[in-house]
Amino acid sequence: MLEKNRKERGSDMKRGILLVGFVLLLSACKQEPMIHISPDVQASIDKKAADRQGTTNNSTAETSASMTEISGEVDTSAWQKAPEATQYDISHYTPNGINQLKEFETSEGTQLVYTDYTDNNRQLWQIRTLLPNGRANVSIYQLTKEGWQISWQALDSLDTTSHLDQVSHTNRIPYLMAPIQVGTMWQDSQGSRSTITNLYQSAKIGDATYEDVIEVTTFRSDQEVHTYYAKDQGLVMSSQKAINSGGENIALTLKSNQHQVSIIQSINIAKPSNQMNPILTKGTGKLTWQTNQNPGKTFTELFRKEGWINASVEVKDIKIDSQIATVDFTPGVVAAMNQHTARETAVLPAIVQTIADYYGVSQVKLTVGGLILSPDTLPMPANGIWEVNPSWLGSNP
Repeated sequence: MLEKNRKERGSDMKRGILLVGFVLLLSACKQEPMIHISPDVQASIDKKAADRQGTTNNSTAETSASMTEISGEVDTSAWQKAPEATQYDISHYTPNGINQLKEFETSEGTQLVYTDYTDNNRQLWQIRTLLPNGRANVSIYQLTKEGWQISWQALDSLDTTSHLDQVSHTNRIPYLMAPIQVGTMWQDSQGSRSTITNLYQSAKIGDATYEDVIEVTTFRSDQEVHTYYAKDQGLVMSSQKAINSGGENIALTLKSNQHQVSIIQSINIAKPSNQMNPILTKGTGKLTWQTNQNPGKTFTELFRKEGWINASVEVKDIKIDSQIATVDFTPGVVAAMNQHTARETAVLPAIVQTIADYYGVSQVKLTVGGLILSPDTLPMPANGIWEVNPSWLGSNP
């Protein structure tokens, strides 16, 4: 059975992913390449985030009309069909590549897709889909001799750790099956039937021209869905229409496709307030990550930027087990926390609260080289596991 995490998180701090915070910066550096989101897309994202918070941002009140509605039928008349008996190599249709960022235009707004982790030996790709509503879904795709299949899923997941070891070897969802030739068919456990109905040597979608495009037609109980995959690009467009009814609607179109990029993600964090009560205040911080990056490196950069640790201290790793997040530091972390003006009294709770909110847990274990972290002044909790205390933020239990 595929794991599905549908946990609802009520507080603002547990919403975690805010699409308004995605800032992609252009960089010539090969190790940290980044890009800009287009102004109209950023405006749409900003407005949606403001609407969710019950506020109005005058500077982003106007959004691109193309972002509010996608309609019309797919016109394939000018596309160049492949000769009969053509067969494409399925290995060229990876759902998403290493450090690849896709920006899709949907009827709900902008949808971003990024690759979290890969394992080339096992042909596994852990891919995150950041939805227009600020939520995120994570899927693990696996290339087998039968084709591309989804081997694990988590819905509404804020966890950026690797789940490549949790894949199912028996219960998989077919995604794109081999051989890649007209007539190949498959069916999922819900009864949806898919067929490769056309292969195109070239296809122009919007302003982009794609090569070796696959058209898959899927019949569900009440819908007919057409999905298009391009060589070395993966999914580029899909459309749908109700069975036995009117016109077709384009549901999703690839708007930009960038390779070798990092993401800077704005998240909710807790900051020392420099007061006795409450000791923490709500704020925002930025996480930067690339494919296959250890989450410890991601949070090392955040904690250093906030001044909670210094340059001599690192977060070695972060693991989630049984709803407990374990954060392992290198030696010197307590001394580093006490260099902050708020000292460990507020810095340690800030770390615990931020990690707990980001990963959707209520307990955080702090260790140093695998051993329980021992603070200088704060009382040690049992087994070194810290419980989030609502009073830290001035909330009632």
